[in-house]
Amino acid sequence: MIDVYGGIFLDIYVNGEKPHEKNIDIFPGGSGFNIALGLSILNNDVRFIGNIGNDLFKTKINEEFEKNNINIDYLKINDGKSDVFISKNEKPFAVQRKNNDLEIDIPKKLSEYAFVNSEINPKSLNRILELDYRIIFIDTGPRHFLLNEYYKKKNHFLISNSNNNNITHEKCDLLKMDLKGFCYNNKFYSSNGKELTYKFGTGDLLDVLVIDSLIKNNLSHEKLMSFTKIIENTNKIKGAFNKILLLTK
Repeated sequence: MIDVYGGIFLDIYVNGEKPHEKNIDIFPGGSGFNIALGLSILNNDVRFIGNIGNDLFKTKINEEFEKNNINIDYLKINDGKSDVFISKNEKPFAVQRKNNDLEIDIPKKLSEYAFVNSEINPKSLNRILELDYRIIFIDTGPRHFLLNEYYKKKNHFLISNSNNNNITHEKCDLLKMDLKGFCYNNKFYSSNGKELTYKFGTGDLLDVLVIDSLIKNNLSHEKLMSFTKIIENTNKIKGAFNKILLLTK
C-alpha cells in the first residue's frame, strides 16, 4: 500500500479572452488527489491522507474515492468550503487555501510507500519526511520554497521541476523539464518539444507512471521512453483530472 499525503482542490479552468466567449470547466483536483486516483486506477492499494471542506464538493470527491477503492480513513472533514484553484488560459490565476493549510493526522501504522508534496501544511510535511517508509516519493510542487532547507535522506525519491531553482537538480531522481521532456537518474528523455494545448496535469501523470513502475519493480528504459509519448498524447485533454482518467483505457 502507498500513503498519499496531499491536497484536494476544486479546479476551475477558464479559457478565452472575451467575457461572454469564455469556456469554464470545473473538475476535482489537487496534485495529491490526482496521484492517489492515478495509482489506484493502476491497481495499487492507496490510502489518501489529508483535509477537505464540508460542502457539496466533498460529496463528489468521496464518490471518486469510493469508486476507485481509495482508503479515506485519514481524510479529515473540516467546517467550511473546500479549497479552490483557478487557472486562466492555462496559467495559475488564483488559489484559495484553508483546509490544505491545516495539519494532517498521520497514521500510527504506516504503509510501505508514501507520496507527499508541498500542497500540505509545512509542519506536517517536515514530519512526514522523517518517517520510516521504504520510499517516500516527494514532489516539490508549486510551493517548493517550503523545502529550502531540504536534506535528502536514503529513503527519499525527489521529484522536482527544472524551474525550481532552490532545489539542486543533481539531488532530483526525477526532474520534469516542461517542453524538453524529463530526466530520470540524470538520464535525459526528450519529448517532441511542442507546446501542449492543455498542459495542466502532465506533471501529475508522469509522477503516477514513474511511481507505479517503481513500486511494481518494472521500470525500464523502454518504459521511460514510452512515458514521453503518453504525455504528448494528452495535448487536447483539458484538466489534470481528465488526463489521469486516461489511465483507465
